[in-house]
Amino acid sequence: MTARPRWGALVLSVALVALGTLLLLNNFQVLDWGVWRQVVRLWPVVFVLGGAWLFLRHARGG
Repeated sequence: MTARPRWGALVLSVALVALGTLLLLNNFQVLDWGVWRQVVRLWPVVFVLGGAWLFLRHARGG
Protein backbone atom coordinates (compact mmCIF):
# COMPACT_ATOMS: atom_id res chain seq x y z
CA MET A 1 0.00 0.00 0.00
CA THR A 2 1.48 3.33 -1.03
CA ALA A 3 1.03 6.50 0.96
CA ARG A 4 -0.77 9.42 -0.63
CA PRO A 5 1.43 12.43 -1.28
CA ARG A 6 1.02 15.24 1.21
CA TRP A 7 0.55 18.18 -1.14
CA GLY A 8 0.42 20.77 1.62
CA ALA A 9 3.85 19.72 2.87
CA LEU A 10 5.17 19.66 -0.70
CA VAL A 11 3.91 23.16 -1.48
CA LEU A 12 5.31 24.53 1.78
CA SER A 13 8.66 22.89 1.07
CA VAL A 14 8.86 24.34 -2.43
CA ALA A 15 7.87 27.80 -1.14
CA LEU A 16 10.57 27.70 1.54
CA VAL A 17 13.20 26.58 -0.96
CA ALA A 18 12.18 29.37 -3.35
CA LEU A 19 12.28 31.98 -0.59
CA GLY A 20 15.64 30.72 0.64
CA THR A 21 17.02 30.84 -2.90
CA LEU A 22 15.86 34.44 -3.33
CA LEU A 23 17.43 35.45 -0.02
CA LEU A 24 20.70 33.68 -0.84
CA LEU A 25 20.92 35.30 -4.27
CA ASN A 26 20.23 38.63 -2.60
CA ASN A 27 23.05 38.05 -0.09
CA PHE A 28 25.46 37.27 -2.94
CA GLN A 29 24.25 40.45 -4.67
CA VAL A 30 23.00 38.56 -7.70
CA LEU A 31 19.54 40.06 -7.11
CA ASP A 32 18.87 43.48 -5.68
CA TRP A 33 16.05 44.32 -3.28
CA GLY A 34 13.95 45.47 -6.23
CA VAL A 35 12.99 41.84 -6.87
CA TRP A 36 10.82 41.95 -3.74
CA ARG A 37 8.50 44.46 -5.39
CA GLN A 38 7.77 41.82 -8.03
CA VAL A 39 7.35 39.03 -5.48
CA VAL A 40 4.99 41.10 -3.32
CA ARG A 41 3.00 42.12 -6.38
CA LEU A 42 2.28 38.46 -7.19
CA TRP A 43 1.08 37.37 -3.73
CA PRO A 44 -2.52 36.65 -4.90
CA VAL A 45 -1.12 33.70 -6.85
CA VAL A 46 -0.93 31.89 -3.50
CA PHE A 47 -4.73 32.09 -3.19
CA VAL A 48 -5.26 30.97 -6.79
CA LEU A 49 -3.00 27.94 -6.35
CA GLY A 50 -4.56 27.10 -2.99
CA GLY A 51 -8.06 27.28 -4.46
CA ALA A 52 -7.07 25.13 -7.43
CA TRP A 53 -5.52 22.59 -5.08
CA LEU A 54 -8.70 22.42 -2.94
CA PHE A 55 -10.87 22.12 -6.06
CA LEU A 56 -8.80 19.28 -7.49
CA ARG A 57 -8.67 17.50 -4.15
CA HIS A 58 -12.46 17.71 -3.85
CA ALA A 59 -13.00 16.68 -7.49
CA ARG A 60 -10.93 13.54 -6.95
CA GLY A 61 -12.94 12.65 -3.86
CA GLY A 62 -10.05 13.23 -1.44
